[in-house]
Amino acid sequence: MSNICDSQGCLCLKNLIKVVFILLFSIDCGIEVPTTEETTAITKDTPTAKVVYESKTVSAETAKIEVTSGDLAGTTLNINTGTLSVGTVIEIASTAQPQAFATTEVNEASPPIAIVALDEDGQQVLEANSPMTITLPVKAAGLNNSSTDQLCMLLAPSADLTPIVWRRSALTVENNTVSVKTVNFGVFQVVYCGTEFMSGFDEAKDETAPTVVIKSSQDPGPTQATTINLTVTFSEKVTGFILSDITVTGGTAGNFQGSGQTYQFDITSPTSTITANIAANVAQDEAGNGNTAASQWQITYNQPQVALDCSNLAGGSWIKVPGDSDYDTEDFCVMKYDAKNVSGAAYSQAGSLPWVNISQTGAKTSCEQLGNNFTLISNPEWLTIATNIAIAGNNWSGGSIGSGALSVGHTDNNPKSRLEADENDNNGCINTGQSCNSTTWHKQRRTLTLSNNNIIWDFSGNSWSWTTYYAANGKPIRISSFRQYTSFNNDGPTILKSHLVPTQKSWWQTTWNSNQGIGQYYSGNAIAGTLRRGGSYSNTTTGGIFTANTENTTTYSRVDIGFRCVYNPP
Repeated sequence: MSNICDSQGCLCLKNLIKVVFILLFSIDCGIEVPTTEETTAITKDTPTAKVVYESKTVSAETAKIEVTSGDLAGTTLNINTGTLSVGTVIEIASTAQPQAFATTEVNEASPPIAIVALDEDGQQVLEANSPMTITLPVKAAGLNNSSTDQLCMLLAPSADLTPIVWRRSALTVENNTVSVKTVNFGVFQVVYCGTEFMSGFDEAKDETAPTVVIKSSQDPGPTQATTINLTVTFSEKVTGFILSDITVTGGTAGNFQGSGQTYQFDITSPTSTITANIAANVAQDEAGNGNTAASQWQITYNQPQVALDCSNLAGGSWIKVPGDSDYDTEDFCVMKYDAKNVSGAAYSQAGSLPWVNISQTGAKTSCEQLGNNFTLISNPEWLTIATNIAIAGNNWSGGSIGSGALSVGHTDNNPKSRLEADENDNNGCINTGQSCNSTTWHKQRRTLTLSNNNIIWDFSGNSWSWTTYYAANGKPIRISSFRQYTSFNNDGPTILKSHLVPTQKSWWQTTWNSNQGIGQYYSGNAIAGTLRRGGSYSNTTTGGIFTANTENTTTYSRVDIGFRCVYNPP
């Protein structure tokens, strides 16, 4: 093919055509379709661009027609679905410089390249239905300095139509290529044209709105940075963009700087969720086009956890407990000993007997009266401690998790009463009539060790402990007797088995029962019930760190039911 003509005249292609692209929208349009392994089925109803080049098939909603070798390598045409009618043939070829270009006082930056289209009747297509992206290779020095501001794209649509010039503001320059959006076909060339008026050319107006993206080096988060650095990047140079154009929630925007395409700012004083938004039309490009709105930027801020200090808290002696993500707990403090009644206030100390004959409601009030962030222990906090104890080998008779049994404390009803603790953690069997220490195990040992080597007294046995848990209904079982955890596998509508024992932990064995010292469950016949844990001095084989009872009301009290408080940092 040497000439492609419309009804008014011909556009001469004097050099050999380097590459031919066929845009196929239908298998029955009269154009040979590649073999099955080269392409897929095409339908008229939902046309998809198909491009055949060097026996390869490119298929996409937006077809990228690209020359990959030869003198025209880098030439690209991006066509959206529906841009052209079914059966249109696209041809890309080198050509002689049109006379309209040759008479201008410009310096060539690329060869003249013809990008033309013929409909299925062989008629030249001058315009597509919607803008396409034309990209030309530029084989010239200086694309990475200020001389790019002098680049122009020229177009000769046909022999008798006025040629068009696009100025730098309408062009995209990258990787030794220059791109422009247009509906026109014809002969294109990139030139160094300066900024002066070009006689005989229509000045193309840039009507493309700049896009904008917000990013941060902390993406995607979460972050603990107290100062978050963000970058705002426009698709082209803009003016009029200022700090107040950025809407920030969850922090304070400041330290704004930048110009042209790139701007930076910081967000300080972050809270849990931070967002940044840039509305449309807050900045303008050189042609006066307002920007599109940016997609919302968002990140989660996690407050850096200050090392928790459990010393010098109100209410006596406390120990630190490592948090457990399975129970949604972070590090917290718990009373080292059962709460004692010291002048009507809850107090954790070795001397004196546990505070009993107090209801769940009364226990809650007593803990909260210690001050802000003090509460009665919750069931997740109880399980956090109990599972931490269970994975510490020295709490087991065999020295490792699951080997032998866990110590259960004072549960043998001998003596038939609560016992005082001792300030010396090495006296774990004090007042039980047994002998043990921190390294010598005994079933009646009243001290248990956490993974951080902190010691807690009477976490099972001696006296029950209320928790904040109250179930209005939905127990796994309802019976007025203790049951082994191995005797039921079902969940209740409200109380799940995993609320009682750590079934989700990989080390947990479903065969464990009171022989391993984990305790048993007493549901009670009542529909509702509060949750107390650990057992008391009279629980014999039923006591243990996972022992649970949901029999009673919130106002119930008894001589062997006490409580333990916790402190969570703000």
